[in-house]
Amino acid sequence: MYSLEMCFRGFSALLKEMYNIHISHDTLHALTKKIVPQMKEWQARPLDPLYCIVLLNTVHYRVRQLERTVSRAA
Repeated sequence: MYSLEMCFRGFSALLKEMYNIHISHDTLHALTKKIVPQMKEWQARPLDPLYCIVLLNTVHYRVRQLERTVSRAA
């Protein structure tokens, strides 16, 4: 089983490997302690009863125009 300490160390190593950025696991822990309560508050917020969704779809086809074949969408 992984401890939270191991997760912070692993993430710190990943940031170093991918972006050449060194952030200590202690700093990551401090940031997480500040961010997690705000994240949980955002997740628990009441949602609006209605959300509008627009779905667009196109069909692309080739047509002949002035002795050329061009792509058109409908």
